[in-house]
Amino acid sequence: MLIRQQSTSVGWSRGWVSDVWIAAAVGCGYFLGARLGLSLLLKPDGVAVFWPAAGISSGILIVLGPRVRVPVSAAVIAATLAANLMGDRNVLAGVGVAAMIVQGGLIRPITARFGERATLLAGSLSGGAGFFMYGVAPEGWIFCLGIPIMAFWGLAGPATQALMSRRVSVSEQGQLQGAIASINGVAGLLGPTLFTQVFAHFIGPGALGHLPGAPFLLASLLLVSAGTIAWRTTDPSRREPTSLP
Repeated sequence: MLIRQQSTSVGWSRGWVSDVWIAAAVGCGYFLGARLGLSLLLKPDGVAVFWPAAGISSGILIVLGPRVRVPVSAAVIAATLAANLMGDRNVLAGVGVAAMIVQGGLIRPITARFGERATLLAGSLSGGAGFFMYGVAPEGWIFCLGIPIMAFWGLAGPATQALMSRRVSVSEQGQLQGAIASINGVAGLLGPTLFTQVFAHFIGPGALGHLPGAPFLLASLLLVSAGTIAWRTTDPSRREPTSLP
């Protein structure tokens, strides 16, 4: 039994190290390919003639298979942000690419490996950490470091939907989706007012300190709190309340 545990630990360690090397190699290659693609932009449209970086990441996935999706995706996110930051491209392009990679390519393997509950917590904490970095960043490049972390917030939504759907019967799925849509609508109405008022207060003359990142810090607090509540609520050891006869 002990030998089996040790062999499992060694295998996991070797797999982690190989993933790091793969991510580093793909990141360097993708960055150089992205810089080459950006140097060939058509003026004034800003459209790349071709994008050799995509061939690098796609080729690695074809050769090594789905096992390397996570390190390759992480490398592509980091390299895309770096290439856009070093060029004259808008950093929002990097934000969009990072979000698409996480939501389009990483949700399924991460959820399958770690489970919906852990994925929900990881997504919530990633969003909280990203908002926190946005709020305290004294310079733009530090703000941009939070973008790849923030992208993993996209893990929380599908995991939350799956956990909630499992806790209601088939006949109640429509009511659940309606409740979710209603809550999203209310949040969409209250959110802009709340965060703009917080921003105005912390940059106004009556503020205790000049803190323009206060809305981001508030969002970070709300996300971490929500993740903690969700983690406790979905604990398998907690017994479901029984209805009275």
